[in-house]
Amino acid sequence: MGTLARALLLPLSLLLLSACGMSSVSSSSYMPTTSIQSGGGGGSGGGGGSGQPPPGAAINPAGIWDITDKVNNQPISEVAMLATGQYYSVATTDQFGCADLSAGTYAIDGNSFTGSGVMQLASNCNAPNGQNYLPYSLLNGYVLNAGLNLIFDAAGTLVPTLGATLDPLYNEPSSLAKLAGNWSDSGNTMPINPDGTFFEQQSSGCVVNGAFTIIDATHNIYGASLEITNCTSSTAGIAFSGLGYLDDSNPSAWQFRAELSGPNPAAGGAAMIISISLAKL
Repeated sequence: MGTLARALLLPLSLLLLSACGMSSVSSSSYMPTTSIQSGGGGGSGGGGGSGQPPPGAAINPAGIWDITDKVNNQPISEVAMLATGQYYSVATTDQFGCADLSAGTYAIDGNSFTGSGVMQLASNCNAPNGQNYLPYSLLNGYVLNAGLNLIFDAAGTLVPTLGATLDPLYNEPSSLAKLAGNWSDSGNTMPINPDGTFFEQQSSGCVVNGAFTIIDATHNIYGASLEITNCTSSTAGIAFSGLGYLDDSNPSAWQFRAELSGPNPAAGGAAMIISISLAKL
């Protein structure tokens, strides 16, 4: 599938990938070296940059979150999917002024949550230190005024309090019946069965088998899994899993978007991340 070409190496144990290979990055010794000024959580009512969540009950940050804020007067535009301890996001503009794709995990601790992962910056971007693969730490995430506040350390750069608002799409129910039918995947056709399973024969010869599943029928986030076989693609033979959601905001042009990651035996225990964008036929 054409969109599966957006693949990148993503370490499972927080490895930093470079042109010279892989080197381990310890989360315990990894410290921010620079601070970037943030817009102060404007997308969620203002976090003030304190990094301290307000008192309250344990939170559930699951959702589709629209991150729209400013860093050094640079607008940030990003969509993040959070569910079942997984964090995936796509940014058209990040804190470095780049487009990026990121994946990681998070864990809830009372009324806040933390996490870690890796982000890939676009190859034509002026990446910090010339690195396109960057480790990140989610130092703190918490809810304020019905929005989400996120404080990141990205490759040694502290990015305080980005604001995020819940996308209305998240509150739509999920249903495999909605996904059933034929979808276009960059010129290939992917039929999705009523039970969520799918099969795709690509023009390249690759075969894709997988399934979409319901995580919570009251919300629009799906589990996703797939494997690519019958070809020599770098993505072949890897068991991918991740999250996806249905964008039916345009009734005549439904889109299904997902990001997945999986362990890559050919990369020394690292993993690979792929993104999918389907259009309903």
